[in-house]
Amino acid sequence: RSRAQHRRRGGPAAGGRRPHVLRQPRSFKADGKTLSEAPQPAPAITPKIAGDEARRTLAGGRLRRLRRGRPVAFELLYLPHWLVVYETLEAAADTYTPESGSNPGKQLAVLVCRLSGQAAHIRLDGLEVVPGPATLPPALQPAEAEERATDFAGRVLLMAARGKRRRERGRLLRSEPCAYPYWVEYVERGRNLDFQAVDAVSGKPAGAAVRAAVARGITADS
Repeated sequence: RSRAQHRRRGGPAAGGRRPHVLRQPRSFKADGKTLSEAPQPAPAITPKIAGDEARRTLAGGRLRRLRRGRPVAFELLYLPHWLVVYETLEAAADTYTPESGSNPGKQLAVLVCRLSGQAAHIRLDGLEVVPGPATLPPALQPAEAEERATDFAGRVLLMAARGKRRRERGRLLRSEPCAYPYWVEYVERGRNLDFQAVDAVSGKPAGAAVRAAVARGITADS
């Protein structure tokens, strides 16, 4: 089958849903051993979506539930991320001095998933970051996560400059671990277990990259 046909049929190349089969839910044990390492504590972004709302998003109709399997567990899961916040300056600004401080409207926050390596721009307005519960064990070291954030920030500023006055990255204001919440439902399909997830901040179903990160975090190394 050609790649174009594969995309039309909703395969992974088109962002289609690829199942991530688990041996057991994270809270279970297999052969007397837990499937993941010890959880890691970190500051966390406070969820905005309640569990009941996430369940409704995941539920769908009865036929959909039958197709996807039988729910067996539901939990709020925190994925390890690295939060980097930069000051941004106008490239030709002559009035800026380091003593003038930094305006929150002139900051760029980047969140890097420490399981998938994916970086994203995040708006901190309206978000609460507080000491939170443990996360799944991270794969990326802090230095590598910060490097990815720096590369991503450069691309964001370059794209934002199209047709506007260019801005450049200024001082590094924050660089710290940060946990991001997802509601995760585990479902049983025959002898296998799968899962699906909802972003606990936006309320949107998790995409393929997030599902891959969750699968990596909650399954045992082979």
